[in-house]
Amino acid sequence: MQLWQQLLANHYVQAFVVMLVVVAIESLWRWPEKYHPLTFVRLLALRMAEKVNQGSKTSPRQNAIAGGLGFVVLFTPLLLILALFLSVVHYRVVFDALLLLVALSFTPVITRARQTAVRLAREQKVLAREVAGTLVLRDTKSLSPMGCAKAAMESVALRLHYQYAAVLLLFFCLGALPALALRVVLECSHVWHVRQPHMQYFGAPIARANRVVQWFPGMINTLWLGLFFRPWKTLPAFFTSLPLPNRYRFIKTTSAILDCELGGPALYAGTKFRHPRYHQQKPLKLAHLNLLLNYVTAAKLALLSGYLIAAALLFMMGFG
Repeated sequence: MQLWQQLLANHYVQAFVVMLVVVAIESLWRWPEKYHPLTFVRLLALRMAEKVNQGSKTSPRQNAIAGGLGFVVLFTPLLLILALFLSVVHYRVVFDALLLLVALSFTPVITRARQTAVRLAREQKVLAREVAGTLVLRDTKSLSPMGCAKAAMESVALRLHYQYAAVLLLFFCLGALPALALRVVLECSHVWHVRQPHMQYFGAPIARANRVVQWFPGMINTLWLGLFFRPWKTLPAFFTSLPLPNRYRFIKTTSAILDCELGGPALYAGTKFRHPRYHQQKPLKLAHLNLLLNYVTAAKLALLSGYLIAAALLFMMGFG
C-alpha cells in the first residue's frame, strides 16, 4: 500500500499515467477542429499577420521585428494567465491532462493522410490533391499520384516529431504549460511560414524560435525511434544527419525506417525549392503511405514505452 502511495505521489509516474490516458483519448476521440483551441490560436495568428505584416511596404528588418513582437504581445499574456491559473487550482493533474490533450492534437493529420491514401487507391487524383493540400503548404495541384503520396508522407513524418513526440517530451520533463507553449510556437510558424512570399521576413523570428525549441526533442526522439525500427539502417542515417536541420534528419530517418525514397524538390507559391532525396535506390510506392500510418501507431507505443522506462528509473533513483 505504501509503495502505491509513493508511486502515485511521484511526479514522473503521474506524468506517465497522464500521458497514457491522454494518448488513448486523443487516438480514439476526435475533437472537432471547428471548436478546438488550436484553431483559435491559428485564427489569432492569421488576424495578427493581416494587421501587422506590411510586406514590401516596410524593410525586412522592420517586418521581422513586427513578427517577433506580434507573437510576444499576442500569446505571452495568454500563457501567463494559464500559468497563474494552474498555480492555484486544486487537482492540478486534471488540468495538466486537459492542456496536454489540447497540445497533442494529431488525429486530424492521420485522418487526412488516410483519406489521401483512399483517394489515391481509387485513382481520384483531384480529390487526393485537395486532401493532401490540407496537410502541406506546398502546391499540390500539379502533383502526380506518387508526388501526392510523398507530400502526405513527409507531412505526417514531420508532424509526428514536431507536434506529437516533442510535445510528449516537454510534458514529461517540464510540464503541461511548456508543452502547450511549444505547440503554440509551432502553429504560428505554420501560419506565418517563411515559404509564403508575404511572410518571408515577418515569419522569420518565430521560425527560428521553432527550430531552437524543437532541436533537443527532435534529437532525442529520433534516436529513440531509431532504436526500435530497423536500427541497422536507421541509426547510421541518424548519425550521418546530425549536422542537418531537424526537417532533413526526420525525413532521412523515416525513409530508412520505411525503406523507400523521400525528399526531393517541392513547389511553394510557384517557386521550386530543392531538398535532398534520401534512399533513392528504393522507389516510392502508394503502399508506403499505408505502411507509414502503421509505423505512426507503432511509434506512439515506442514513445510511451520509453517514458514508462524513464519514469520507473527516475522513481527508483528517488527523483520526483
